Amino acid sequence: MKLTISPGNSKIGRIPNVSFLPVVTCANNVPCREKCYACGSVTAYAKSVIPAWGQNTMLYVLQPAKFWSELHAWFDVRRAMGRPQYFRWFVGGDIPDFRTGEAALFVDNMVGLAALNPQTIFRSWTKRTSAMERYLELRGRGHSVKNLQIGWSVWPGHIPEVSSEYSFHNISLGIYKPKVKIVDPVADRLSRGARTCPGGCSNCKLCWGTKRVKVIFNEH
Repeated sequence: MKLTISPGNSKIGRIPNVSFLPVVTCANNVPCREKCYACGSVTAYAKSVIPAWGQNTMLYVLQPAKFWSELHAWFDVRRAMGRPQYFRWFVGGDIPDFRTGEAALFVDNMVGLAALNPQTIFRSWTKRTSAMERYLELRGRGHSVKNLQIGWSVWPGHIPEVSSEYSFHNISLGIYKPKVKIVDPVADRLSRGARTCPGGCSNCKLCWGTKRVKVIFNEH
């Protein structure tokens, strides 16, 4: 098994990214799995997506040290050239938590990778509560890095509580808007002042800055 890093896709443009299989790496109770765009990608591009995302998932599960070493090696080749400018975590899948405390450890490794690669802006969204809490804990203690942004991915009807020590005003929010209206006063409140994603990163890059953002992602 070896790590597969995609060179990009139609939505994010030519931004390298690494993905895992959706659903199996996502939190058990996320309702978005029924309308998951990543699951749609698995179906539509099965011949390319399933081997790549599946192999990445199995590599991490069975040989996590190799997963991280191959990822670091990929960056080692490009760092001196100032590349890549951007890197996206998880076009498909999420921060895994197969073992107790694993999500927090994964976030620690994400921070470590970003620290070694200041030439790159890293972006991730997550619905994994324990991962978000770890990221905020590190940031609160000054142990995070500015070139890594992990945002809380909100699906109406499913907004888990993060630690009471933090509030949604202190983090980037990606609020997903289903085609069928879901009545959710909390999500509606969080959506106020948010900008709607234009559907591609090539001419926007709002989410890739160091400022906290609020973005509405229409169901796609």
